[in-house]
Amino acid sequence: MKIDVTKLTEEQKYELEIYHKTDTSFDHLKLKSFYGRIAREQNSYIASKVTGKKILDAGAGYGFLTRILLDAGFEVVAIDPNEECGQLAKQWYGVDVLRQEIYNVKFPDKYFDTVILREVVEHLDFERALEEIDRITARELIIFQSNLNLILQFSRFITRHKEFNERNMNYYVSTLENAGYTVEKVSYRDVIAFPLSGGFVTRQWFPENQLLQNWLIKADGLLNRFLKMTGLQSFFCWRFMIYASK
Repeated sequence: MKIDVTKLTEEQKYELEIYHKTDTSFDHLKLKSFYGRIAREQNSYIASKVTGKKILDAGAGYGFLTRILLDAGFEVVAIDPNEECGQLAKQWYGVDVLRQEIYNVKFPDKYFDTVILREVVEHLDFERALEEIDRITARELIIFQSNLNLILQFSRFITRHKEFNERNMNYYVSTLENAGYTVEKVSYRDVIAFPLSGGFVTRQWFPENQLLQNWLIKADGLLNRFLKMTGLQSFFCWRFMIYASK
């Protein structure tokens, strides 16, 4: 029996890992550490690929991406159903987050040029969410997500990290194409710097030293380019981004 995600209680969302139980003090510290630097680079990368002007940041969480987009001059609306995240987004980044779910948002047809789903799709019934995204989007959809390769799967097994709806990149590509989108580009990134930062949920494995971090980030970029040339990115990169247009 398929779950109707629009009728779940807040408690059920935590039980199903649609929401993750968090330690906000730990999260705030991570956003100010090496992981925060990696996340800023990821967000800047996403912002650099946006071609529209009016953006929906769906599942905005603590508002870090929204802040980057606003600072880059975009008109951004941030939504997230988690009330606590919205409160902290205002406190930490000065971002106003509307408490709405992507399945039924209160915006007119084709209102947004671009919808961005950053680290969100594993928390969604994606096919159902795509129906509403298709209604409100005029131009493009960007998905930035964990690359579900063997390395990531092993990491999640060790840390006992679970997601509501784990899917690989090919699933999102085929679902988008079946819905009438053109997948313009799939890119990969984050080979060694991201896991050594501990990601968002585990402790940092790399020294909190600016010079060493600079070296690691440069090495990460070089290694990623090498993997791209050899066609091995999907096996070793921790994140992918899908850019799809209508």
